[in-house]
Amino acid sequence: MKGRWRKIICIFATVAVLAAGFLIVWLLQPAEPTYKGKSLSLWLEQMDGRNASEDARAALLDIGPRAVPFLLKRVRNEGSLSQQLYRSIWARLPKTAQQRLGQPGWTGRALYSRVAMGLSLVGPPALPQLISALTDPDSRVRLVAVGAVGLMGAEAQAPVRAVVPLTKDPDPEVQLTAAMTILRMGPVAAEAIPDLIPLLSDRTFWRFRGLFVTSLGAFGPEAAKAVPELRTLLSNADPDLRERSAMALWRITGDTNMIKVLTSELERTTDPQQSGRIMTDLGEIGPPARSAIPLILAKGYDPRPLHHRLPAVFDLGQISRKAANKIDPDALKASSKSGFKVLDLREAKLADDQNSK
Repeated sequence: MKGRWRKIICIFATVAVLAAGFLIVWLLQPAEPTYKGKSLSLWLEQMDGRNASEDARAALLDIGPRAVPFLLKRVRNEGSLSQQLYRSIWARLPKTAQQRLGQPGWTGRALYSRVAMGLSLVGPPALPQLISALTDPDSRVRLVAVGAVGLMGAEAQAPVRAVVPLTKDPDPEVQLTAAMTILRMGPVAAEAIPDLIPLLSDRTFWRFRGLFVTSLGAFGPEAAKAVPELRTLLSNADPDLRERSAMALWRITGDTNMIKVLTSELERTTDPQQSGRIMTDLGEIGPPARSAIPLILAKGYDPRPLHHRLPAVFDLGQISRKAANKIDPDALKASSKSGFKVLDLREAKLADDQNSK
């Protein structure tokens, strides 16, 4: 009996020593950066992965590059035994200790998206540490690091060659995020186009091929190496992908044969959203797309109130102002006022309401 109690006491003593040691280690760590008396973790709570409060943005800017190692550590320690123990102990600590240590928060994508946004808000000063993190052995760290670079966009002027290797990362999510990051990096990403082309035929990325195709087209002639792959997509079973491929080819090569492809897709589709996008494509092509005017009128012109007529008339105006003016001068004038922005739609709707009184 005594031996049994001795074992129980030893177990409790061991657990107590480990817990005490763990707590001492955490207390001896550098204090988490703060802003206006709140820890970085608390500011992270004011982000949802897509948006951040103005105060949270100010906090990350003020904390600056000091935030990077703490945020990456949050990801690296996610789900670890120490993190689980930390969650258990943190709940029993005094508030002063809780504020010093930082609150144990989210896990999984909820954590990754917030950390990536937090890192991006630090801005270009965080780039040296983020570029280093792109080769971290932990795929979760690579994911948030490359995601943060992507959220910074072209203004960050990150070295595209540092991101390219991640398009072949063992983790598919890292691959996808790396590809999306490159496409957000602006003109400097043109040098990575040869690395992106194989992704168009990679089943891992099939759900996102339409976005890739549109992004490649935005590079214009610099994406010439993608032309053979894009031409194969013109016969794809997905009408959305065919339309996007045709428009990408026109932007890259100026091939007016794509007008026939687009008008064929416009004639065939029953999807109002795709019809609108194709008409916008034809409007962008401009005067060479005059042959599509009858079809645009048949598919997109709505003789109802002015705000319904604006989209088709705006596209017609880009192809032929003379034809658009002859068909509907009021809609052409409204759509031309500021390039058919939302403001025009609102003004047109107000005009319709006033005319109906």
